[in-house]
Amino acid sequence: MNQPDHHQETPTMTGNTSRQEAPTTQAQAPRARRTPRWAARPSDDGLALTFDLPGASRGELELAIEEGELHLLARTTLAGPAQAASARLEFEPFDFEGRWALPEDVDADAAEARLEDGQLTVTIPRRGPQRRAIEVR
Repeated sequence: MNQPDHHQETPTMTGNTSRQEAPTTQAQAPRARRTPRWAARPSDDGLALTFDLPGASRGELELAIEEGELHLLARTTLAGPAQAASARLEFEPFDFEGRWALPEDVDADAAEARLEDGQLTVTIPRRGPQRRAIEVR
């Protein structure tokens, strides 16, 4: 699912964010960072990227396009009643993080994203053909 296709119109994973420690404050324990499972679906109209982010919520999600790369950071949380205490945890909350180089012909200003049932879908349309008249002197 996350095998990058090095074809011009398919994004590729950049950087190495898998299994790193996230920066912390004094009150927080270190959080592991993992690269999410992802898939890219290029089309004539644009590009659709899908990321599996189980445990992440809209309020804990940072998504940006900067200098031709899509940047993603999502913090997972443990759900449960506030007064409940865990007797044993099989895992600790962690962060999903990654950067993907985007094709040059996409329109970053028109990108849209939707998070539903732990799956983030980012759609980025292609720029239309840019035509301009050339004055002949």
